[in-house]
Amino acid sequence: KKANPNKDNTMAKDTTKDNQNNTSTKPNKKSKQKKNPYILFVGQLSFNTTKESLFKHFEKTLGSTEINQDSLRIRILTDKKTKKSRGMGFVELNNPELLYSCLKLHQTLLDGRRINIERSAGGGKNSDARKTKIQKLRQDHGSFISSTVDSILDEYTKRGDLQEGELDDGVVALCKRHSAA
Repeated sequence: KKANPNKDNTMAKDTTKDNQNNTSTKPNKKSKQKKNPYILFVGQLSFNTTKESLFKHFEKTLGSTEINQDSLRIRILTDKKTKKSRGMGFVELNNPELLYSCLKLHQTLLDGRRINIERSAGGGKNSDARKTKIQKLRQDHGSFISSTVDSILDEYTKRGDLQEGELDDGVVALCKRHSAA
């Protein structure tokens, strides 16, 4: 039998089409590289807190120009059997500046609870490397809060809204422990 040239051309076109589809849907080598995730752990959530209410809390506090569905993804952890909230979750962000802005919401009120927001150390359960990373992140967060409170107090003192020595060390320590804003 003689091959039909039209049939071969059709097959070639189909193959080209399949190759184009395969290359467009398959990630290239560069996208397979591990990206640096900007992930926050959010704890002490009310069992009634939803993804939507947590998103609105971030959006209301930080502004809708910074917070949108593309810049912030939320995952509330649930019990596998009951499907009820476990009172904690993770927030994945698309840039480090937004991550530090979100850290300012540490100890803010949401659904009647004072929530904790910390940088996540990633998976690995109880490995020593993860524990060390968490300790380092907590120290960095504490330093960030401390320097922010110091700059706020300095600003108020310079403006005359606060007198030198008006706040005792206990009050300043409490501010540094509980808030960054």
